[in-house]
Amino acid sequence: MNIGKIFLVGAGPGDPELISVKGLKCLNIADVVLHDRLIDLSILKNAKSSAEIINVGKTPGDNPQIQNDINQLMVKKAFEGKNVVRLKGGDPFIFGRGSEEALYLNSFGIEFEIIPGISSINGVSAYAGIPLTHRGISSSFTVLTGTEILNEEEKLIGFNETLKFGDTIIVLMGLKNINNIIDVFINRGLSKDTPIALVGFGTMPNQNTIVGSLKNIISKLQCSKLSSPVVVIIGEVVKLRKQIKWYDNKPLFGKNVLITRAHIQSSSLARLFSSKGANPIEFPTIEIKPIKNNKILEENLNNSKNFDWILFTSQNAVKIFFDRMFDLGKDIRHIYPAQIGAIGNITSEYLKSYGVVPDIVGENNNSSDFIDEFKGVDFEDLKILLPKGKKSKSDLYDALISRGAFPTNLEIYDTVLPNSNKLDLYEIINNGLDVCTFTSPSTVENLIKFLQGDLNLLSKSKIACIGSVTAKTAQEIGLKVEIISEDYTIEGLVEAVENYYIREAYHE
Repeated sequence: MNIGKIFLVGAGPGDPELISVKGLKCLNIADVVLHDRLIDLSILKNAKSSAEIINVGKTPGDNPQIQNDINQLMVKKAFEGKNVVRLKGGDPFIFGRGSEEALYLNSFGIEFEIIPGISSINGVSAYAGIPLTHRGISSSFTVLTGTEILNEEEKLIGFNETLKFGDTIIVLMGLKNINNIIDVFINRGLSKDTPIALVGFGTMPNQNTIVGSLKNIISKLQCSKLSSPVVVIIGEVVKLRKQIKWYDNKPLFGKNVLITRAHIQSSSLARLFSSKGANPIEFPTIEIKPIKNNKILEENLNNSKNFDWILFTSQNAVKIFFDRMFDLGKDIRHIYPAQIGAIGNITSEYLKSYGVVPDIVGENNNSSDFIDEFKGVDFEDLKILLPKGKKSKSDLYDALISRGAFPTNLEIYDTVLPNSNKLDLYEIINNGLDVCTFTSPSTVENLIKFLQGDLNLLSKSKIACIGSVTAKTAQEIGLKVEIISEDYTIEGLVEAVENYYIREAYHE
């Protein structure tokens, strides 16, 4: 009988990039993933497409039987011959029931591995800019769980020793009982002036930190919107946050940014916004679908060397054109001696990923102006192939005709509305949307379709567009465009949004 293996993997405290390399490799090969409630779901993109994803997350107050159900499910999947990742928030062995699960697996003779994770103990404190130890201030730290009511004497075993020798105290899961916890610390000898920090949703874009002292932190908490999960840090090291905090200082920290480009292309843009501290929210408004059984594409591919130029206006056209060429058993030598042109740096870079360096790259993303960048080229009688989408505008085609060329439009893909739930979009907007990004006219038009034409829903959001063409489409629809990237790349778009908020902060 083939029995699978269980990997108890720590996913880290929240930021999906804080998972270990080994943990990520386990996730890549897992047949089944059983994940906790508080992990960032984007981390599940690293699982293989055939993996069975099961949410086994518990919430406070759940029936204890749920943990038994999780244990039994792991065993069941293992006996089915499946390799299972039990993906746990933080570290499996730090308040994570990982040891209990390991003992249960051992009782059935099931092989398992423990993959440590970054705990919220050091992960959240680091993102809050609070060191747990600092020379001359703190030489040790103690970790407690706040789920127990600390003012019950029978639960205070060794607590006096903690206060005596622990320079820094960390309390996990302590928000619910924060009043009792603070009373206990004061009653057991800590000064009311002892610094304290409450860090909610640490390492995530919605991280929220409140700093005060034991005597005033409750009143500050009542005036805040802090919610669980919260890490409590107590000690003189909290005072260092003012100089060391870095995550909160990121230019787009806490900004909710909507990404509307196609799902296959959205991850790279999301990562860039995340690196600036933003909270990227993916809601694809377009889906790229290659035209099936495209005999015209195959005919033009077979005759591509008969063209003087092949001009690509998007990365979608590049991908579909070359993927089909490779499927037919041909490589880039087949298009020789045709020269290659690309509109925009995004298209150019995508061509390079296929081993093709374009002969000319249009800096202006406007198709009708593209041919003005062909310095010294006489278009008279030139045969030019234009791989494009069905809904793409004919500006470039018309401009080439006016120059005496013989262009051929080659429709190879269509942009359609994806099967997305518009109720999800309304929820995203209702939760507060700071920036709405558009990377093409289609993303603008389709988002408005999802909103059924109600532009007021975006009235509180900054509209950010790549290029003048996309911006013009948004403006013609009636949106107020405040951010336009002059660099036609996703990097340029993120930089434009960043610069906008830097200017806003400067003028405040």
